[in-house]
Amino acid sequence: MSVNFCLASGKWSKTDVVGCGFDPPTSLEIQTAIPLGTLGHIYEQQIPRKALVNCLSVFEQSSYDCKPEIERFRTFFTLMQSKAVLCVNFIPCNPEQLQTIHVMRLQEKQDPKTVPVYCHGGILKYILPVQNADYVFELSKERVSNTLQVIMPGLRPIIEKALGYFLKDKQAKGVAVTFNSKSETTLTCIWLK
Repeated sequence: MSVNFCLASGKWSKTDVVGCGFDPPTSLEIQTAIPLGTLGHIYEQQIPRKALVNCLSVFEQSSYDCKPEIERFRTFFTLMQSKAVLCVNFIPCNPEQLQTIHVMRLQEKQDPKTVPVYCHGGILKYILPVQNADYVFELSKERVSNTLQVIMPGLRPIIEKALGYFLKDKQAKGVAVTFNSKSETTLTCIWLK
């Protein structure tokens, strides 16, 4: 069984107008939906589940510890092993720097360029696949294990492992994860450092 996913890379506009994506900047109001394709480059990939696990085992090797963005690969490869994870969004420390900002599990025949995402401004600049997060956790104020109570029990070990990698990611201030829930709605949680 294969996992279809896309990675979008981009950066926030340097203008004072709230927006995200490459130049020319998209003028947006806060929380206005835009197509994912306007954020920058999108890379689509179909990877067999076994290959995904193999990629993660390679990235987990200590020889990769000093290489840039490895903790980000470790974070999203860990999360994307679970079908319950729909999207992973990284909240950047420096939003004007080009980086991986969105990882999404693709549905059959879904064009990721047309998927609506929401740009959020303010002090932290980030995108989400939903207008508002359900939960926001400050890891500087609470333990990772205490934030996992809202997550399905079977997912907790995966999320805890991924958050361990995220905490070592020097380019990310936060990570948002959107899950499938039992009632066919989504649950979005944000963890901030």
